Amino acid sequence: MRMLTVRQPWAWAIAAGYKTIENRTWTTSHCGELGIHAGIRWDDDREDAVRFVRDTARALGHTLPHTMKDAWPLTSSGYVLAVVDLVGICDVSLHRPDISCGCGPWAIPGQAHWRLESPRVLDKPLAAKGQLQLWELDFTLEGQQFTAAEIIDTIHHALQNKEIHAIEGLLKLLAVRDPAAAQDVMDTLHLGIVLGRLNDTAKGITS
Repeated sequence: MRMLTVRQPWAWAIAAGYKTIENRTWTTSHCGELGIHAGIRWDDDREDAVRFVRDTARALGHTLPHTMKDAWPLTSSGYVLAVVDLVGICDVSLHRPDISCGCGPWAIPGQAHWRLESPRVLDKPLAAKGQLQLWELDFTLEGQQFTAAEIIDTIHHALQNKEIHAIEGLLKLLAVRDPAAAQDVMDTLHLGIVLGRLNDTAKGITS
């Protein structure tokens, strides 16, 4: 599969479905599936970049996690995080930066705007070394998805570490993979305060 290495926090914004334009000074004839790899280095202006992602995503109606920790693993570096569809490239601004191409708030004047759709997040981000331009990596999206058993093991680990935000997300994922298993997990959760906090989530995913 073709891969594109993107610095954080932009890789997170793309994988989460907030950022639908990737800015590049070059174009490609490639269309279709494109893996999004988070580079080791973050944007040089990390705080400004994170602030821009949050402000822009919220302005577009997205609900963001409270902290960067809550967005993990999409905020990790050095991993393939998601697969998107590259559906086209607008190069109007690349050739005429004085002209507004209407590509939206993510677009940078003077660059080509790669239009991205349908992000599919990997359950198991794949460690890889990034490269310049487009590069190839032999993997399938299906091969990087958790089985129900793996999700349950991860829930147990999260419970031991009292990682409430992680448990809620894992329960929702388990409900998609195996609704019966999700119900069984909820039936065995006798955790007092933790169970109370998870109660609304449990009702939503097991109904």
